[in-house]
Amino acid sequence: QSDENDADVSMALGRLYTLVSMSRKAIPLLKAVQQRSPQDARPYKYLAIAWVNAYYQYDKALKELDTYIALAPQDPFGHRFRGYLHYRQKQYGKAVADLEVALQLNPEDGYAHFYLTYAYAGLYQEASRLDPRRSGYKERFGLHRERTRSLKDHHPLRVAWLNRSYPGESEKGGP
Repeated sequence: QSDENDADVSMALGRLYTLVSMSRKAIPLLKAVQQRSPQDARPYKYLAIAWVNAYYQYDKALKELDTYIALAPQDPFGHRFRGYLHYRQKQYGKAVADLEVALQLNPEDGYAHFYLTYAYAGLYQEASRLDPRRSGYKERFGLHRERTRSLKDHHPLRVAWLNRSYPGESEKGGP
């Protein structure tokens, strides 16, 4: 009973430290919970966040997310955050795969639509002009940009960023 209470307290404190940007304090607590309860998905989720917030350790965060997703495959957060990290590492194909799964689980996920917009823009920029997939990337960019704009609870700054550019447009916003 005491170990279980200690694990619960450590988990709650680790989560709180992560959410209030005290991730360096969160990491040892969450690692201890992982060791005590390896089948509990929660410490993997918050460790992934903590590794990014404290040290920008995307590879460590991705490892935690892989385990988190294996333990909680129906939670769109894991897929969305892993997709975001792949996007930050310019692994646009992997980002798209994860973000699309997040949208299958929650079609109204504004963050997934937002980062899919940029992941498709990245694929578009990387594709050669002769690549037949290039026009599809541009089309998917536009679809997710419009979806992000149309969401009831859209974030105004995200929409402002999306209004800045479009693959293939000139600086003035025209085609």
